[in-house]
Amino acid sequence: MGYKLCPSCGSKNPEHEIVCNNCMTDLSGVEVAYLEDTNTAESEPVEDKIVVVSDHITLVGDGFQIIVKSGDVVGRQGVGAEYLNGFKTVSRRHARFYKKGDQWFIEDVGSTNGTFVNDRPIPPNQRHEIKDGDTVKLSSQVSLRVKL
Repeated sequence: MGYKLCPSCGSKNPEHEIVCNNCMTDLSGVEVAYLEDTNTAESEPVEDKIVVVSDHITLVGDGFQIIVKSGDVVGRQGVGAEYLNGFKTVSRRHARFYKKGDQWFIEDVGSTNGTFVNDRPIPPNQRHEIKDGDTVKLSSQVSLRVKL
């Protein structure tokens, strides 16, 4: 059975999907991949290895935390709205977070007051890698610490 690997977040999707189930990226141009059966009777057993990769990040604010999954849009009407709704300088749809492999990215989705990582502005609609301990600002009023 085949699958489509999302180019944005790295999620495996059923081969018939046209958008990613995780982040809604268009998959119509993505080729179907197939798993090869490498475990035959003649091959040696492969040791099981456990790799823990977090499926979310935490944005730590002043007295609150926002749990963000890949593809989530943070803002006054997005993820974290219960904390951000009182900040009129934060856009309704402010910034989108993506995971690709083991890296996390932020993208300003055309916010009014901009998105900053470690006090540097992020150009709209361009991804910027974020790491544990980085500071993300959604306008001058809201500062969040990234916790992976």
